Amino acid sequence: MTEKSPWFIRLAARQEWLAYGNVALGVIWLGVAVQAFRYLPERIPMHFVPEGSPTRWEPASIWRWLILPLVGVAIALFLPTIERVHLAINRPYRILPPDPGIAAALTRLRRAYLDLCVTHLFVALGSLHAGMWVVATGERATLPPVVLGVAFGAMLSVLALIVPLHRAGAYLRGAGAHRADAVLGAT
Repeated sequence: MTEKSPWFIRLAARQEWLAYGNVALGVIWLGVAVQAFRYLPERIPMHFVPEGSPTRWEPASIWRWLILPLVGVAIALFLPTIERVHLAINRPYRILPPDPGIAAALTRLRRAYLDLCVTHLFVALGSLHAGMWVVATGERATLPPVVLGVAFGAMLSVLALIVPLHRAGAYLRGAGAHRADAVLGAT
């Protein structure tokens, strides 16, 4: 990896750390949610309108409270499976270039993108979960605007990451196998 490489190439070289960070983030989120459940009131908000006010309240149960963290962790576990299925279906390299060095670099880049999607999903769902806590405990009558902004911004940033992913693919295809190995490290 060279210092002149674009930031998304340098990030893909550290893709494993993104995956480990997401696992840690999911475990921490579940742990905090389980601990917070003890302090919830009898009823919790389960649905909000876009303005942030709750429209449906349900009796507090561990299942209802943990639905967002569990959905987030399930998606985080499912996304790497998508990558494996994609690679199995596209043999022999119908989409990936025939050069093994560039193919490996592009695979790591796609995995890094999926890991970033999981991180942004955790931020979005975690902010909504924190907003549910704020409304349930009576600190506010509506979701704080920051929560809605963070959740919306996290989802938009996933879409914004597609452009660097496309540019990185073009960068690696133009680099050649020897350069791709140097950029992302031999796999």
